[in-house]
Formats: sequence, structure tokens, C-alpha cells
Amino acid sequence: MARASIAAATAQYIASSPALKEGARRGLLNYSELGRQVAKIIGTRKVLAASTAARRYAGRIKRTSSREEEVRRIILKTQMTIRTRIMVAIVKRAGARGRILKLVSELQKLGADVCWIEGLEVGTILMPQDHIRLARSILGAAIEETISDLCLIHLLLHRKAMLLPGFSSFLLTQIAERRVNLIEVLTCSGEMLLVLRADDLSETIRALEECGTKKDPSLSALS
Repeated sequence: MARASIAAATAQYIASSPALKEGARRGLLNYSELGRQVAKIIGTRKVLAASTAARRYAGRIKRTSSREEEVRRIILKTQMTIRTRIMVAIVKRAGARGRILKLVSELQKLGADVCWIEGLEVGTILMPQDHIRLARSILGAAIEETISDLCLIHLLLHRKAMLLPGFSSFLLTQIAERRVNLIEVLTCSGEMLLVLRADDLSETIRALEECGTKKDPSLSALS
């Protein structure tokens, strides 16, 4: 069996067992015995190769665990606010940029929070759905699609968050594990915006709070 196959089989064997994964994180595995077990299961005499593969995989788990702990420490300094009754408008960019900017300006005059992301062919506007008539009157046929009854979770991040490898992927993985499909994910310096369906709000909040994110009750449920 090729060395790569032995390494892959060893990693799969450890990953499939919560007890072995925890042992790897804590450095408690007997790599010689583990190598013999893996070699027997996959039908190879290369016990040393399996033991070496187990040791290397455990080292990766330790490094991942260390990064995860650092990410969690940063998350503890993250503030979360929530806005409901949000809509997303997908707008054709060609020939409509002036109208888009006019809509953004009109919404700002009304005191509404609005976010406009400009792509190469289409743009995305996040805005309160109470102003959908205004959007349609200004943009007209330039609107390709609208999605209403959404929520916006605004994460105010610690300044080191976006410089920390794995920060965004860790947060999004925790949400994905709860079978939540995010409509939009937007990041800017010090901020992250998560747009999701109202039905997924409670699960998403639970995932973020379990990570250590703190909700600011004074700024939640804004429309």
C-alpha cells in the first residue's frame, strides 16, 4: 500500500473516533499500538509507516486545536446586534448605477440602514423591507430578484479578528453545522454581516453564543 494511502487511512481511522481525536489533542495516544491497529485494519505490514502517520495527524490536530482556542479568545470580544425585516435586492449593474446610488441616498435621508455591494455584473442591496416600494419605483426593471423576511446579524469584531487565520471559517462552520444556509456573508474591516432567513435566526444566534459572541440587547431587533 502506498504511503499516501496509509496516511489517509490512518487519518480517517483517528477522525472517525471521538476518543482517539481527544487523545490526539491531549497527546495521550500510544502511537506504536495505534499503528499496529491501523496496519491490521487496512491489511499492511507497514506498522512503522502507520505509527508515523498517526503521530503526524495528531500533530495537525494539536495545531488546529491551538488555533481554535485563539479564535475563541478573540470571539469573546465580539459584539452581536440583530436587525429584522431585512430584504436583499439583486440589481443589474449595467445602466442602473445612477439609480442605485439615488436609492441609497433616499434611504439614508429616511434614516434607514442600507448596504450596497457592487459586483461586476450585478449589485446587492441590503435594506429594510418596509421600503420595497421606494426601491421598485427607483430601480424598476433593473431589479432581478428580491428576497424578503430576512434577518441581519451584525458582528462587531475585535481588531485582530480578520488577521487571525481561520477566524471566519471557524464561525461559519459552527453555523453550517446547524444546517443554516446564509443568504449573504459580507466582511469589512472590523465587521461581519450575516444575512439569513428569519426561520434560521434562533439557531444562528445559539451557534454564535456558544462560540462566545455576546449579544447587545439594546441594539437588537431593529428594523
